[in-house]
Amino acid sequence: EGEKDATVVVTYPDGTTDEVPVKVTVKTPTTPTQPAITTDLTGKAGTKTPVEVTAEPGSKVEMYDKNGNKIGEATTGADGKATITPTVDIPEGNVTVVASKNGQTPEASDPVQATTAKDPSVPATPTQPAITTDLTGKAGTKTPVEVTAEPGTTVELFDKDGNKIGEAPTGADGKAIITPTVDIPEGNVTAKATKNGQTSVPSETATATVATPTTPIQPAITTDLTGKAGTKTPVEVTAEPGSKVEMYDKDGNKIGEATTGVDGKATITPTVDIPEGNVTVVASKNGQTPEASDPVQATKVSDKELKTPAITPVVNPSALTDAEKAKVADEVKKANPTASKVEVGNDGTATVTFP
Repeated sequence: EGEKDATVVVTYPDGTTDEVPVKVTVKTPTTPTQPAITTDLTGKAGTKTPVEVTAEPGSKVEMYDKNGNKIGEATTGADGKATITPTVDIPEGNVTVVASKNGQTPEASDPVQATTAKDPSVPATPTQPAITTDLTGKAGTKTPVEVTAEPGTTVELFDKDGNKIGEAPTGADGKAIITPTVDIPEGNVTAKATKNGQTSVPSETATATVATPTTPIQPAITTDLTGKAGTKTPVEVTAEPGSKVEMYDKDGNKIGEATTGVDGKATITPTVDIPEGNVTVVASKNGQTPEASDPVQATKVSDKELKTPAITPVVNPSALTDAEKAKVADEVKKANPTASKVEVGNDGTATVTFP
């Protein structure tokens, strides 16, 4: 590159020659800049739509389909622009151009995708729907599932095996609430939206998992069972709401059960007389059973424990007559049949003696 010495051979009409020294300037050819396709080829496949390209001014620009077949060419003007009219219908797929100048050829342009125009008579495919409900712990239930999709579409729900498990239409807000027709199986769940006979691609998967059962809190007997052995006294218990509470005697025999309400309370009516000794309850929920409650002692009323008699009417509580004292003594004996002696004072106070 640059100025060089050279010799020019001159031939005269008579056939003689002469060498003449000269100075020449040598220039290295430059590589044209990378060309670019500026026409959007969306929907242009199958047509001879003219394609606008840019390249270095004065470049020869050739256009090729995805298989490398030349489908047109043109030369850029002083503004570096050229319009290539395809010699054949533009095939679907990538289209590239190559610009050449001064005998050198650069790399091809970035490809531009040529696609086929959609038939306006064919309805558009709905956009991909999305499952918005978290299905963690929902496997094995019919939990309603919310899906977003295009308004006016019918959304179908599918399990991991492709079985349809429910459907619902979207409203104007693009939301659909699908109530499963069966318990949601464990695994991936997808949704598809359909409108005017066209079905979308499946949604991203949402994974349905089985809820992990929790151990109920320890139950407790709140009824005092002192003197309740040998009776069917209802027994109050507390446990987690919705728990099944079973009551057992000291030998492990079940003697009653009940279910706690929303307040966590239940009343168990014994199926047999409560045996003397420790009584416990066990609460179960979601298939898991905790430890038993702390035991509560059921005891019998002692034969020598004084029982309150029926009230005997008297005229003057401070000065009972002999007849009134006799009536009081009779009532005390009825209430305490094992008493060996009953004495009633003038003020109605009774002294009871047991054997």
